[in-house]
Amino acid sequence: MNRDWKRLGRAIKAQREHLGLTTQQDLAHVAGVTRQTVQSLEAGKERSRMPATIAAIATISAITSAKN
Repeated sequence: MNRDWKRLGRAIKAQREHLGLTTQQDLAHVAGVTRQTVQSLEAGKERSRMPATIAAIATISAITSAKN
């Protein structure tokens, strides 16, 4: 399966900023992952599989958006 990691990275960064999480560390803390993980995802680094981290970030985005 061909995934567009760069596009996903841009979407994650845009959503982080939309949620008012100004740093990658902010998102990492809320999602329960490391800053390096968020940095790697936002940079669009290719991965062999879809990391569970993306599900955690998506959940944070959904919860935060529902509160607004």
